[in-house]
Amino acid sequence: MLTAMVMKMYALPPVQPLRGNVALPESMYQLPPIMRLSHLNNDDRPLSTGWNWDDVEARQSSLLSQLQLLQTKVASLRKDFGLQEVEVFQKEPMKRVSVVVHADPRYPPYSLLCVGNLLKKAGFATKVNNHVHSALKEPVNKNLANHFDSSEWDECGDGSESCENYCLTVIWKLVGLDPYASIGFDIVKGEANILRHLVRSLSTVFHYETDDHQTLVFDSLMDDVHENVTWGSDRDCVSFLERSESFFLSGAQRSFVDFLVWSALLNKRFTIPSRRLLQWSIGTAFSTLKMTAASNGSLIGKPNPYPFLSIKPFVECAEEWLPLLEKDERLNIVYMEKLDGSNTAVSSDGMACSRRLVLLDGPSVPTKGKKMANFMGFELDFILPYVEKVQRMYETEIRQWFPPKDEVVAVCYGELIVPGTSFSKEDVFNYQMRGGESKTPNREKNQMFLRGKIYSYSVGLHFKTLISVEEYKEKIEKLRKKGYEPYYNSSMSHIGTEFDKIIYLLMNDKLKDLLDQFKFNTYKHNHDYLLNTISKLRNDLLKPNMVEGYILLIPKLSLIYKLKGAYDTFSDSRLKKIDVVVEKLKDKAEKQPNFKDLADLFSDICQASKDTKTSKKIEKAIDSAMSKFPRLQDLVDGDEKLEETKKILVNVLLKEINDSEDLEMAPKETLSNLTERIASMLTSDSSAEKTTKEGLGSPQN
Repeated sequence: MLTAMVMKMYALPPVQPLRGNVALPESMYQLPPIMRLSHLNNDDRPLSTGWNWDDVEARQSSLLSQLQLLQTKVASLRKDFGLQEVEVFQKEPMKRVSVVVHADPRYPPYSLLCVGNLLKKAGFATKVNNHVHSALKEPVNKNLANHFDSSEWDECGDGSESCENYCLTVIWKLVGLDPYASIGFDIVKGEANILRHLVRSLSTVFHYETDDHQTLVFDSLMDDVHENVTWGSDRDCVSFLERSESFFLSGAQRSFVDFLVWSALLNKRFTIPSRRLLQWSIGTAFSTLKMTAASNGSLIGKPNPYPFLSIKPFVECAEEWLPLLEKDERLNIVYMEKLDGSNTAVSSDGMACSRRLVLLDGPSVPTKGKKMANFMGFELDFILPYVEKVQRMYETEIRQWFPPKDEVVAVCYGELIVPGTSFSKEDVFNYQMRGGESKTPNREKNQMFLRGKIYSYSVGLHFKTLISVEEYKEKIEKLRKKGYEPYYNSSMSHIGTEFDKIIYLLMNDKLKDLLDQFKFNTYKHNHDYLLNTISKLRNDLLKPNMVEGYILLIPKLSLIYKLKGAYDTFSDSRLKKIDVVVEKLKDKAEKQPNFKDLADLFSDICQASKDTKTSKKIEKAIDSAMSKFPRLQDLVDGDEKLEETKKILVNVLLKEINDSEDLEMAPKETLSNLTERIASMLTSDSSAEKTTKEGLGSPQN
């Protein structure tokens, strides 16, 4: 009884009763029911998928038979011709290699990155990424992280791991000199051992163990690198390089051992002792990482991120300043000498740059006294005191000018006085010999500029945070109220771009006081009206090799120009532009006589430059003709050879002068005197021959 009750209690009917036969209504469409039972019979299921596999198998067997027949015929032909049989190996596809390496950001494993870059160049899909361990408190150098990130050149495109042949993941943490990687259940420690594991895994690319002797050499070298370079002293490192230099320089193609040595030297920050090894190091860097050998993940060798102030030529911008001068003849300007040295910039974030490239980067600045590379003939450690001065000026003064939210970098721009000038190996403008009272009228005193010193002329404020137009104007006005002369983009049409986030402080009394406070080298600047200034500078600009030129600044209008002197730097196109400006000034001088001095100056500069260029071309023609003159001893042999040589010399000299592009611009007196000199010295019949023979006749001569 109890059992029956239990059965009824738990005996529940199905939610949807399934019946084998469903009675369909006759008044509706004849559709099969959704819910019904059907009994499958495997015998009734269709087996064909549309392919006739028997035909496919037959064609495949036929192809294999033909290939075997062809192989037999080729082997028979090789045997008939006496050729050795070649064993054919089937190339195995490259298997996927993935490794996770824990490395110290102070000692990056560059060799592992080189392997990935080499595989990428060979057409294999590679992926390199990096992460920062939570235990690392200091941020990793951004440029170092970018090197170990292949997102920009990933061959897969979609970032999927299925298509990667080589996947390297670097986790930055403080582990010391030796990185380590987990391979299965084992720990492989040391960059050399991790690299050894990778090249063994990539046997289809790196033929590491194909030759016993080569394997022994590679293993021995890698052990030496780990012992003598990574962990050895400088003396051990030099000894290793002397022993192994021939190995690195003999191979036409760089191997993974080159990568390991280069990485170890880079992390050791070791000065390369040999010029040949230095070339090998730079070549390895560019062929693998496309970076300079000294960068160590920094910006060294990269383009200068802090552009120099671009100054327009004064004589070509008359449409800007001439209307201002017409309104106010007493237009006040600041002027200073333009030095012909090498542009140098030093920033508060520890960077030193030339006009184009980064010379030193903050994290890579070596200690004082350590031998470094040269720049313009000077060891780079000469820049270190300037870096300290800029950082001290920034922390003490400039940082206080702006709110904490502004990320601003202060850059001190200057001219490095080098041996010679930019166009000559000699000290053309006598920078080293100045210092006494000037004999030039209207000049107080010549300033001496010492070789190897940087003379500052401007300070740049580079904002790394986005600045609105209103904020930009507020900062400029604030700087002007402080007494500085800010130079900015007056159009303000591209605020937010890299250039427009820069404010340059031009030289004036306030900026000079700031630079003097922190003991920067500066040079004199003066105030006067524009027309008075032109009269003062006339003699300096027209006298050869007196000055390269002057910088002219019109305050409160953000206009700055350079006015160069009369030496051989003006191109023909620039000379034509000067002529156009001269004509405009002459027209203005009819109504405003004060403009005559300006027109005369430009005209004289233009003519002096033409004369200088013509004289140099004539001198070059004479030197070229004299180089074709036979040896003096040959002239003693006979009168006919002497006469023939004279004719050749005259013809060559006149031809080269006539071919000169500047013949039309040459002064008539110069060409006339030259023609007379040639006629008198080289075409006379008796006196010249007699003088020449008498001069050559004495054995003492």
